[in-house]
This record gives sequence, structure tokens and C-alpha cells, in this order.
Amino acid sequence: MKNRVIIGLLILLAFYIVGCASLEPIPLNPQFWHQQGKRVGVVLAAYPPGETIVNVDTINGFAGARQFIYGGMLQSPNHDYEPMRYAEVRPLREAVEKLNAGEFSKVQELFVESLKEKGFDAFKVERAIVEKDLPHFKDGMGNGRYENRDFRKLGESSGADYIIVIKLGSYGPSCHFIDFYNDYVEVRAQAQAELIDAKTNVILWKTGYSEGDFRKPVDATTYRPDQIPIIIDAQKKLLSDAAVSLYKDFFSKP
Repeated sequence: MKNRVIIGLLILLAFYIVGCASLEPIPLNPQFWHQQGKRVGVVLAAYPPGETIVNVDTINGFAGARQFIYGGMLQSPNHDYEPMRYAEVRPLREAVEKLNAGEFSKVQELFVESLKEKGFDAFKVERAIVEKDLPHFKDGMGNGRYENRDFRKLGESSGADYIIVIKLGSYGPSCHFIDFYNDYVEVRAQAQAELIDAKTNVILWKTGYSEGDFRKPVDATTYRPDQIPIIIDAQKKLLSDAAVSLYKDFFSKP
């Protein structure tokens, strides 16, 4: 029984280490730039819907409660202020649900055009991938240098030597409340890009968590409906900036 517990703990530790490693960046070997003529496919992962996050702190002596709105569904414990707060963020939530993250999609063209300028046979993979529909890559054995999903068939079908996968994990405004008062709003996006060897599924370059975490405060409040467009415009601008940042992260390397 004791041995089983130890083995279980070791397994959990291994998953923790692999998970932490997946958040770290993988630098690009400069030798990559000496492979002019290689085919590089640039693909976008399907976008998730926008989400509005609500964070709440109280000043009545009780510990602050972190509360969320995901895809329009409020998930939180009961609270005296909740119906009023829910009503207040409704216009923003409905506006966020209409976002399609189109401002981020320019990242695909940025990568393709710059790769072509450097002599690569770069192209867009027109259809966005749904990662959960791809098979797991079993040969990696949890090694963080391999993609968890198997991109080899995509590489084969598109004739690519390399694949750049660009993922927008989440995006939307975050609204902080002190009891009922909305004192702070920021827009945010979490994105990632990686370069994969299409024959081996090895990750050759990847942005880390911090490089893909984009946030910016907005001078607006949720209780002013006329300021909702300000928040939405800030979110769109952040998505555009995130696209440029991922592109620069890759092409700034020698």
C-alpha cells in the first residue's frame, strides 16, 4: 500500500514537472534560418468564445471571493450583491460574446509574408484546426520537447516540412469589484505560437506563458453603458497587439 502511494505521488510530480515545462519558452536554433526553400505551413487553432471575468473583493471582514463569467454563464457562490452585479456586467458580456477575435487573425499573414521574405516556401493553412480533434502524440512519452497533439498528418497532407501553430487560448475583459463597486477594468488575452518539425513532431520554438500573456488597463467602468465600446475597442486593439508581439518574438531571433 505504501509503495502504491509513493508511485502515485511520483506520477503526480511527473505531471507537475511536465506541466511547468510546457509553460516555459523554447528558443529557436539560429540554424533554422539557413533552410531557405523549405515549406512552412502556418495554421491557426480555432478560437474560443470571448469571456468576461469578474473578480470580487469584500470589505466587510470576509475573505474576497474570486468569481468568473465564462461564455456568458455566471459561476459563483451566492452573494447579496450578485443579482445587481450580474445585471451591471450584462451589456459588456453581451458585447464580448459578439467578438470573433478577427483582429488576431492577421498573425497568420504576418508569419507567412516574413517567412517568404527570408526565402522559405511559406503558406497559410486555410482551415483552422481544432486541437482536441487531433490524435495524441504517443511517442513523446510526456517529453516537453514534443507536441502533445500529433501534427504529422497535417504536415504530410499539406506537404510542409515545418508547421507554425498559433493559438489564442482565451481573451476578454476582466472586471474587478469591491463589493458592488467596479473599481478596475482590464482587457486581456492569452496566446501562444510554436514551430513544429512536421516529420518528428518535435517543438523547435515556442513562446512561454509570460510571452503570451497580454493585459492592459482600460479607463472605463461597467456601470456606464456608454463606455462599453471603449472596453471593446481596447480588447480589439490588444488582440491586434498580441498578434504583432508573437510575430516579433519569432522574427527577432537571429
